[in-house]
Amino acid sequence: MFLLQLCIPCNMIPVSRPWLPSFEEFASKLEDPWRTGILTHNGPLVQEFEKRLQDLWGVKNVIAVSNGTMAIQLALRALRVSGEVVTTPFTWHATATAAIWEGCSISFVDIEEESLCLDPEKVEQAISKKTGAIIPVNVYGNPPNFSEFDRISEKFGIPIIYDAAHAACTKQNGKSTFHNGHISTTSFHATKYIHTGEGGACITNDDETAEKLRSLRFFGFETDGNVGEFGTNAKMTEVHAALGLCCLDNLDIIRERRESLERAYISELEEIGGIELRNYNSDDFEGNSLYMPVSFESEETLERVVASLNSSNYFPRRYFSPSLNMISTFGNGRCPVSEDISKRILCLPLFVDLNLKDVREIVEIIKKNLE
Repeated sequence: MFLLQLCIPCNMIPVSRPWLPSFEEFASKLEDPWRTGILTHNGPLVQEFEKRLQDLWGVKNVIAVSNGTMAIQLALRALRVSGEVVTTPFTWHATATAAIWEGCSISFVDIEEESLCLDPEKVEQAISKKTGAIIPVNVYGNPPNFSEFDRISEKFGIPIIYDAAHAACTKQNGKSTFHNGHISTTSFHATKYIHTGEGGACITNDDETAEKLRSLRFFGFETDGNVGEFGTNAKMTEVHAALGLCCLDNLDIIRERRESLERAYISELEEIGGIELRNYNSDDFEGNSLYMPVSFESEETLERVVASLNSSNYFPRRYFSPSLNMISTFGNGRCPVSEDISKRILCLPLFVDLNLKDVREIVEIIKKNLE
């Protein structure tokens, strides 16, 4: 039943759709794995994928893993985090559940109105003796207040792990945003900027931490064959890495297409009243055009727009709704900014194969509902 629900009619325009290479291009990457029989265990394609990402982002260590959720779990385990993890309720569930799977409890703290990222001032107020780590989220790729979180980390001796699932190829002051924190984690899920179908990575400039992460993703085995501590099976396969390498081979095409679609949306939407663009590009920050988030003046307006778009076979997504602190499973105090934003924000369809004609039609539908 669940699989049937995931089937997408050919005339339906979803919020996102994976970029895919030609089947021939993908298959060519798999010739060596098929010849050698090396399909996993840190094979040559995984190593090549990691190396190319290190060069692309200018970082020392990229540790590819099976998915973005596992990247967060490994980061928590590598840093020996216990107790309470402070994070944002304006995120996908995995940010919180990854910490819970590692035996931690969650303390939700509210977000900044402008960036939609975790508010460092409120984080500092929420820190207690139980606080084991802080996980800010690079929401839609937007940059958290890195300098303030550095200050807080140094002041309290608490590690910062960035859930940067959305942040591939974003830059601040010309430098990859993955340079921040003790560890940044990212996702290579099928709809991400760079993807491997499913996958993720931990990024760190600390070599000792990197070796710990490599050990933990392979059951805890160390280079001498001993088990330093119990890890898990979080390896990326050669098949997944092959798809990631295809993305890197075509990254300029992916980037240019996403940016052109984002520009088309912005040029059409920026003069419309009753809607706010939530892109965060600035003089010192370069985003990646992964999402097209907009917010409306009320939830009622948003619901009217969504109904109209759905009737024309356009299916935007309410990323993120509801605010996680409002879900009984997580229920954890009030976060009024997150609660408000989660009722009014919508991500419009944006993916490499989207037509400009569809962008214009989506904008026209929104306009009619705001008149």
